[in-house]
Amino acid sequence: MSTQSRSEITRSNVIEKTIGLINTAGYTATSMDDIIKETGVKKGNLYFHFSSKEELVLKVLEKAREDYFTYLIKSLVFDSPLKNIESLLEAVFRFHKSRKFTGGCIFGNIILELSESNPRISSVASSALQEWIDLMTDLLSKGISLGEINLPLPAGTVAEHIVASMEGGIMLSRAKKSSRPLRDSMNTIYFMLGIKQSRA
Repeated sequence: MSTQSRSEITRSNVIEKTIGLINTAGYTATSMDDIIKETGVKKGNLYFHFSSKEELVLKVLEKAREDYFTYLIKSLVFDSPLKNIESLLEAVFRFHKSRKFTGGCIFGNIILELSESNPRISSVASSALQEWIDLMTDLLSKGISLGEINLPLPAGTVAEHIVASMEGGIMLSRAKKSSRPLRDSMNTIYFMLGIKQSRA
């Protein structure tokens, strides 16, 4: 039985449903009235839990980050760092394919939209991408130490390139509503790392 109070359930419901709104429509185009309509929460109740749209979206990004990295970490089931990199990237692919490439990456979207106008929110999104880079850097470094991976550049530099390539692939797959751009980005990464399997 859940031990959450009614207030906690309402708050969680608002955050969950707002993730979808922000991811598909963006921050600016999503109003508090849109959120009220989507969640069914009365205006007074919404402002009781969140003093402003900015506060709500900061909580949305925290929740999206927590959920996404919990999902990604579950893919790291191998003793081999190289296999874990492949497993993680395939998990990213499944995540976006299951959503039919609608919305794209909420963190990348927020950075593109708000990096100039709202540094506070965009910095939270940027820290999520940095967490992905740090995770990839750790996997690459372990692969290098075990002799699985040979890189001409520092692991951190390659990790940034991998995340940038994945973000670009996600954006293009969203634009074209096709898995091909993201898959092509992944196959290029696999070739660079010496992962011989190339998937369609």
